Amino acid sequence: YLGNTHSINFNNFLNKTYKNISIDIHDQSIISEFDFPIYCLSNDYNFGLSCNFFQLARKRPGYGIENMQSEIKMNPNKDGVWLINRLSGKKELIASYEYMLQDLPCSFSDNCYINHLSFSPDDKTVVWFLIKEVKYGREIYFQGMRLDDQRKIFNIESKRLISHFCWIDPNTILGTNRDSSLNWNYSKYNIINNSRSDLKINSGFDGHPMFNVSSNKIIIDSTPDPKRYQHLLCFDWTNKKIRYL
Repeated sequence: YLGNTHSINFNNFLNKTYKNISIDIHDQSIISEFDFPIYCLSNDYNFGLSCNFFQLARKRPGYGIENMQSEIKMNPNKDGVWLINRLSGKKELIASYEYMLQDLPCSFSDNCYINHLSFSPDDKTVVWFLIKEVKYGREIYFQGMRLDDQRKIFNIESKRLISHFCWIDPNTILGTNRDSSLNWNYSKYNIINNSRSDLKINSGFDGHPMFNVSSNKIIIDSTPDPKRYQHLLCFDWTNKKIRYL
């Protein structure tokens, strides 16, 4: 849903082509149409982020394009994270796999893919997960890029296994991660000074954090535990108190 307009944006399969379409829900008129899917939109709706949706579906069913297979082999120089200008229709590869992997202890293979792309609240930074399927599970690297002239990639988390995150403000991210002792942590990442500090949220589970700007509180829901129960808790960002719901 595009803000205070009568428009919605969605990906669709039409005439054997995957498209991103915006329509007016009142008269069903098409406002914009692109011949590629978009993962997420900027907060002003002028830009979008995209990746290889075919590869995403192969590695994470339910996220990408599943009812059509692509026979095109991934090229580490020509595939990765794309920035879409929805005003001009320009599509720009801002981070190839080769660029993303250059400072990581990880090599390119057909088991690499991109997921969880996102714009910062001020639309000046983009982040994503670079993931590689390996024998013992997944290697997940949390990376970002400021949309300035330099377009330099920075690593947010490469030591712990990151799973989910939410933005607190344009320079702060709350991330769920698991350390080498297999403990789940909720950490504050400052992307300006590249620091990480753990919060005292001893939930014991992997959760999906969601931040409410007006109340300054975070709601975290869990993945099912061994008994198939899910849990819900509320963390106050101001006084750092936690309440189980």
